[in-house]
Amino acid sequence: TFHAAVAVACVATVLCAQPEIGGVDYSTHPVVRTAAGEHAFKVQRDQSLGTTAARELLKSAPKGSRCCNSNGGLSLDDRVQFGTSQPISGVDGSNGASDAHLTQCANTTAPLTHSTRVAIVTQATAAVDGYARYASAINSVYAAHRGYSFSVYADDPHLMPASYEYRYGKVPLLLRLMQSPSHAHVAYFLWIDADAIVLDHSYDVVARLANENPGKHIIGCREALISTNNVINSGTLLLRNTPWTLAFLRAWMAHPDALIGAPDQHTFDELWRANHLDVRGKTALLPANAFNSEPPFFETFRTPRQQPVLHLMGENERVRKGIFGRAWRGLCARSAGGAPGRVRARGRTVTSGGGGGGGDGGG
Repeated sequence: TFHAAVAVACVATVLCAQPEIGGVDYSTHPVVRTAAGEHAFKVQRDQSLGTTAARELLKSAPKGSRCCNSNGGLSLDDRVQFGTSQPISGVDGSNGASDAHLTQCANTTAPLTHSTRVAIVTQATAAVDGYARYASAINSVYAAHRGYSFSVYADDPHLMPASYEYRYGKVPLLLRLMQSPSHAHVAYFLWIDADAIVLDHSYDVVARLANENPGKHIIGCREALISTNNVINSGTLLLRNTPWTLAFLRAWMAHPDALIGAPDQHTFDELWRANHLDVRGKTALLPANAFNSEPPFFETFRTPRQQPVLHLMGENERVRKGIFGRAWRGLCARSAGGAPGRVRARGRTVTSGGGGGGGDGGG
């Protein structure tokens, strides 16, 4: 038995008359602090958020679900009480090698079946595996509980031209999956960046978004930072599997600015301003916290019931690993042991450490 959803009641905002979207300008802090005071505030907020996320995940996670179905993953019935004093591999001083199996576990926790209606998709390169492994483990539990599939893909040099900006990978990957016969029966694709996790597992966020925005082919959240001048934050996107969405993804992929390294959010904005394929009429743009986040997270974070997705855009690896590691530790009982070294993501093998970068940076 789960609590009724009370978190996100957002009315779709489709801006057909204005090419520009307002947001919150965080270029200056509302509270003036010294450098030392600001650092202390962030450290305290990091710890508080990590604890809150872990405890709320414990409350909302379904009993009996499995964190991973390999390497001895324990049932949530066997989970232990979260405590900030308990060391976390790869988070509190160790190298995290014993958690390296989490990416592989995530890819086997919620497999695609003939009845799958929603596919959650992400991409993680070797450079971001230190925190992406925890995010993937958390998101795969949510997918399995909801009857979705979950897949984390590695970087693929054949996915797009070398001149494309590294975060552009979501566009050709979604395009490939939407054209694949194996995914023809999937109704929705939910893209989630490697630096984002679903916080509230107690209700079906995809069903709610789809029901509240009938007739829309793309559902996304506004970019909260005025300084970026972006319309949408593509860290989380819900896409209907329709011919229109496929045509838009092709246009997004082929935009001339992409060939010279422009980010995917920039080219989306260009298509938005031109109203290409009536994208404004086909897209629902929701407030940033509908299923994304407003930076800086340490000042805007709400409870999981108010903010079902936590997206740590622009944060460093220490912050991401610390918060996601604690959230995962709170959600899933620590498995004994684990295979260090190489982990398997769909498409190719990812080795911990090194270059690359899905989910890194500010987008």
